[in-house]
Amino acid sequence: MSRPIRIEYPGAVYHVISRGDAKEKIFRDAADYKKFLDVIKKAKRRYGAIVYAYALMPNHYHLLIETTRANLARLMHCVQTTYSVYYNNRHGRTGHVFQGRYKAILVEKDNYLLRLSRYIHLNPVRAKMVKRPQDYIWSSFGEYSGLADSHISEPEFVMESFGSSSAESIRKYAEFCGIDDSEEIKKLIYGQFVIGSREFTDKVKKIRAAGGKNLSGEISGGRKVKTRNSKDKIINETARAYGVTAEKVLKKPGLPRQTAMYLIRKHTDMKLKDIAEMFGGMHYTAVNKTVMRFEKKAQLAEIRIKLGIIEAVFVK
Repeated sequence: MSRPIRIEYPGAVYHVISRGDAKEKIFRDAADYKKFLDVIKKAKRRYGAIVYAYALMPNHYHLLIETTRANLARLMHCVQTTYSVYYNNRHGRTGHVFQGRYKAILVEKDNYLLRLSRYIHLNPVRAKMVKRPQDYIWSSFGEYSGLADSHISEPEFVMESFGSSSAESIRKYAEFCGIDDSEEIKKLIYGQFVIGSREFTDKVKKIRAAGGKNLSGEISGGRKVKTRNSKDKIINETARAYGVTAEKVLKKPGLPRQTAMYLIRKHTDMKLKDIAEMFGGMHYTAVNKTVMRFEKKAQLAEIRIKLGIIEAVFVK
């Protein structure tokens, strides 16, 4: 019997779960946890992925991850192979480290990202390893709460839904994690390959039934990102399209600046806080609001034309 088809497209979000072979431990001590996080950090840079949340448990792990290049299989092969070689060498063993194929559930980002981040962060609490998610150091909750910065996860997308200030969003997210809907989430993910609205799941099932061919544009919007582009290239192309200088794009409020922020957010791996610093040290929530407002402007014909000219360099 053939394996189920993995559906991949630029911007796809997955809840990835992988367990130890025969449910054995895959992390024996702090060195193992640190090594795995290092592998994830390098893999996400190499393959242009965005990690929204993670939790490393003694015999399994959870990742909430977005692939910007439609390459989940390659990324996960790199992660699991690299760590398996390390683990076997360090512990003097042979054979499989992970139990079969990892599970990857396709996620409708806008509707389920927040709830899945909570589900993942509450894993060690449900396992009675700690009483509060902030007490567990091998998850991304530390980055969400400002207690740690391993530069692995990107909490901004989730946290911006909980307040305009850092302190407010941290407090409200902690309150959000105090509401445990794990049983409902378990029902959604158990035996499933997609989580989302009826429209989203129907499209995904249609793609899967067709063998995953020629239909991914229905989800991704029909356009494929060539690569994750450099911020400087986007700034220069935006300046060229509007007939202004790159310095004006960076420093002067207006449509060229808004366009550049939108495109950098869309076509690079930069975090909101790094984009904010690039454009003069504004707060990262201001960047997000600018991008969201621009998305509405992008419905106008003249803006779509500008975007088409600029994105022709980045999109095939």
